[in-house]
Amino acid sequence: MPPVRRGRTRETNEGSSSQLNTMDNVANLRQQCAEKGLPTNGRRNVLIARLQQHAAANVNLPSTSSESRPVIPETQPALTESQLAQIQGIVSRIVEQSLAEIATNVSSHVELVASRSKYSNRCG
Repeated sequence: MPPVRRGRTRETNEGSSSQLNTMDNVANLRQQCAEKGLPTNGRRNVLIARLQQHAAANVNLPSTSSESRPVIPETQPALTESQLAQIQGIVSRIVEQSLAEIATNVSSHVELVASRSKYSNRCG
């Protein structure tokens, strides 16, 4: 009598089939990771965890589609040319005044240092 087969072939085929499904799932997971700009290496559970973390991190982010972006109407410039010229004039005057004050302070300081130097030379 020939030996009795106990369904091993079926189990092996089923095992190959489930392995193929797992590989298909891993390939699908890797593709999803690649689409999201995530690393594609690792085992199935690593890929799943990576995708879950990415999904959790991006749950509350606003959509970047053009439909969800508010339309900002074009407006007039905040200042007219004459206003800009006026502001530039004011800033120029302030800068000139500040430079004049700095020059005065520097010359006063130089005179003070020079007088102290003369005094210390006389006393020394």
